[in-house]
Amino acid sequence: MNRLVIIGNGFDLAHGLPTRYSDFIEDYILDSMSLFFDNRKYEDDLISISFKQSVSFKDKPKFENIEQVFQFLADRTHYIQFTYKSIFFKILKSKLTVMNWVDVENEYFDELKRCKLRNKDEFDYDKIKKLNSDFKFIKEKLEIYLSKVIQFDFEKDNIKFVSLFCQPIMKDEALLANLKKDEIPKKIQLLNFNYTDTIEHYYKDCNEIIPTEINYIHGELDYIDNPIIFGFGDEFDKNYKELEYKNNNLLFEHIKSFGYFKTQNYHNLIRFIEDGDYQVYIIGHSCGLSDRTMLKEIFENEKCKSIKIFYHSKSSFDNDYIEKTMEISRHFEDKGLMRKKIVSFPLSKSLNHELFQK
Repeated sequence: MNRLVIIGNGFDLAHGLPTRYSDFIEDYILDSMSLFFDNRKYEDDLISISFKQSVSFKDKPKFENIEQVFQFLADRTHYIQFTYKSIFFKILKSKLTVMNWVDVENEYFDELKRCKLRNKDEFDYDKIKKLNSDFKFIKEKLEIYLSKVIQFDFEKDNIKFVSLFCQPIMKDEALLANLKKDEIPKKIQLLNFNYTDTIEHYYKDCNEIIPTEINYIHGELDYIDNPIIFGFGDEFDKNYKELEYKNNNLLFEHIKSFGYFKTQNYHNLIRFIEDGDYQVYIIGHSCGLSDRTMLKEIFENEKCKSIKIFYHSKSSFDNDYIEKTMEISRHFEDKGLMRKKIVSFPLSKSLNHELFQK
């Protein structure tokens, strides 16, 4: 058997990297405010900040977090104007504390659906152009932010990580495979949903033990031949078919499936999962519907014999294992098959910050 390791943003977070959606938005707002005070105005595709009247500051205000920024603005509405130029971004900001990256992608699709004209079977394409432009701007800002983030240094523990990926496939974890004994994987693909290269720090040592390859399925930062893919990826959504019947490609500008055609990454994934039975490791990925097209193909494939969740422990008595199983279930038509593939909680492991740092 082979092993397919699905790497999500939780993997970077486990290394202490500030790659949450909230980290990105906070950095964006803090930078915008800094430029505002430097130039006495700031404006981009999403927001504008300006003085309503002439005001002088003895010292440039310094903010440690986004809460301080908006409290500062709330106390000075009589002479500072903060304006949302993007309805989409205003929605994202309002849900800042409860959103992850998958939620941003889902919110984009929800907003796309809201561009349908009321009581009519048609869309407001001017609104869609604005929405697509705003989403593109956010994607560009995200790439700039992550390019800064990857400069952060973090402590690596190659022994623990390589041991994790190269450990045997336990016969009790692969009910459908009917293994006679525990089995070392024949080969490994690290399916990296992140744009960062954190996984590269461990690839060499892993490859020396078991033939290993990295698949940057959603692209790489600052690499023109593998551009980042950020958008909605659920072709099974009941509303998706309606979009297909509309003769306007604006509706598909940020649908992930069309981004996959730009590289060989998706085909490399298909080659791997069709090359023999495999076990799936899920490390730091939400398994949300925004990646349903791909995850459904991975999970429901008859060669997928086992899905092992490395869950996040919030405390000694609280973790997200059950939440992950609920997310995974949405990618299965056959729920009985799902229950046979998902490794039970007693055989699963916690993936906490301590796994990667001493």
